[in-house]
Amino acid sequence: MLQEEEVEEGLTLEEEEELKECTAGYHNALHDVEEYWKQKPTVAWVKEGDSNTKFFHCSTIVRRNTNCIRRIKNVDNAVMEEPKKIKAIFFNYFQRLWGGEVIGVADDKLIEENVPHLILTEDNELLTRERSWQEVMTVIRVMPADKAPGPDGFSWMFYKKFWNIIGSDVFEVVKHVLRT
Repeated sequence: MLQEEEVEEGLTLEEEEELKECTAGYHNALHDVEEYWKQKPTVAWVKEGDSNTKFFHCSTIVRRNTNCIRRIKNVDNAVMEEPKKIKAIFFNYFQRLWGGEVIGVADDKLIEENVPHLILTEDNELLTRERSWQEVMTVIRVMPADKAPGPDGFSWMFYKKFWNIIGSDVFEVVKHVLRT
């Protein structure tokens, strides 16, 4: 890589300014690419400072390919490899599993008699009690900023940065989820 002093010797003022702008743009683009890859939640070495390398990209591609379903057996035990057929098999399976009527339990006592008690009453009360605003805020604060908690892709940094705007909504969602 050429040193800036060597390049700048024969340049006009406009060319020097353009070179500086291009260099700044290049560094901004590198930063943007690194930020993109930081959002990949399972890659710890970006956080620890590794550069954007061919190895890094290859490992991401390998992980993506490993997590891909390329073939599946249908109900007749025939192997399907076409993506549309694989999608249909999954859709039909879960449609049958969750698409029917919800069957309620007629007698809570039936559950109590047949399901073993594996948790102490005190532990159950601790797990099922309503959470406070302070508890939720503490959890948000201690989470690593560059990790995404769910499939929406929002990192904890998003929640921390915009807590004053979204905090009350997030708190209500947490309370609802823990109640149900």
